[in-house]
Amino acid sequence: LNSIGGNTVTEDTAGWTAVSGSPFTYYNPTHYDQFGVWYKIADGSDDPPSFTIQRTAYLASQIFEVSSSTGWPTNPLDQQISANDTNNVTSLACGPTGTLAAADEAAFAFCALSVITVTGTSETGGFTISQPTGYVDYCAVGYQETSATTALSTTASWTTASRIGIWIVTFQPAAGSTTVSGDVALSSS
Repeated sequence: LNSIGGNTVTEDTAGWTAVSGSPFTYYNPTHYDQFGVWYKIADGSDDPPSFTIQRTAYLASQIFEVSSSTGWPTNPLDQQISANDTNNVTSLACGPTGTLAAADEAAFAFCALSVITVTGTSETGGFTISQPTGYVDYCAVGYQETSATTALSTTASWTTASRIGIWIVTFQPAAGSTTVSGDVALSSS
């Protein structure tokens, strides 16, 4: 979730867990640009998250669904690290995370950009980028299924100078999983 000018963002739907530090403010002087990461273990009664912001703002979100052949533990969050730059830049590095607990994890590199129209976004480190078009194009997400316990890093780049926050987050499947299966299904609004 990326909120430009939203001041304070809160997630209102039961069952969703905020990654520690969510949301964090990546630019503060007048805009209060914030973004955050929330997750939920599916239980069959899954409502999409809803958010409250304190003032009129641009708001973008992407939802990813990931499955595992052995399911997910109660707390699947393994590693996380964030970086931000309050200057208008066209690239930013983030990482490394700590060593991953398992070789086969679902990893995401979330990028929140403060410019409404951003094009040409890319990420290094093996992440495949997902960036919708329109008013949600300032919320880009890189994702990958890891194959080793090696710490993760990325450098995100884009064509229009912007303030940015990046957050790498990894999720570990339940013990015994041989793969994080299925395509990463995404929905954005």
